[in-house]
Amino acid sequence: MKFNVIVAPSNANNKGIIYSSSNKKVATVTSSGLIKGIKEGTAIIIARAKDSSKKAVKLIVKVKKPPINFYTKISKDEFNEPKNIKTYVDALNKYFESCGAVINPNMVGSSQWCVVTTTTFNNNISIYDRYVSTIGMWTWRRSQDEVDNGFEWKNLKPGKSLENFLQLLDDYSFYNSGKYNPKKILDSNWNGWKQFCQYDNTDDIVNIYVYPVKAQDMNAYTVYMYWGTNAGLKLKGIPLVKE
Repeated sequence: MKFNVIVAPSNANNKGIIYSSSNKKVATVTSSGLIKGIKEGTAIIIARAKDSSKKAVKLIVKVKKPPINFYTKISKDEFNEPKNIKTYVDALNKYFESCGAVINPNMVGSSQWCVVTTTTFNNNISIYDRYVSTIGMWTWRRSQDEVDNGFEWKNLKPGKSLENFLQLLDDYSFYNSGKYNPKKILDSNWNGWKQFCQYDNTDDIVNIYVYPVKAQDMNAYTVYMYWGTNAGLKLKGIPLVKE
């Protein structure tokens, strides 16, 4: 916004104005009167005449936090606000449903299925970052389960199947020193979960079932996913994080 000041009389010899802010940590002002909010709070913007009169006018500026969107860096407390949790959960639901998941939000009371524990996240991370990390962690847990079971639990065959699986493990979980690959995790053309499902029971289409499990301590939540060939069959559960 701009602090527009009219100098009178119109034929004044010196129409120069000096702008200043009482609190530059809250709001700053340029030499032309453009005001920029820095953080939440109140500041007084002063416009003072350059001539000997030193006359001045004041403008009280109240800076509010901008609305939080999918990419805004937020704190743990902000993330736990119901509206932000809903944005996060809705995005995850949409993704897993695109993979063929059957979402069951009613297994534990009326709780939403995926409120992830904030103990695994730092402050100043966006809902989008948490969303990608959650999907990446799911993919990693799934692939780790395959590795821990010697590639036998899902009937993986030697040779090309093993090579393909190792490529999936690299593409959809961790890469480049532990960072996620958001494009391949989220892009419908590189849907990690759909690719993983191709290895389940070979000839059958596998449904994914997602259920919530609430931890008893620290008000934390752990998410479990189950998959199987029969409706409602819970073959395996993988915790999103170890409590």
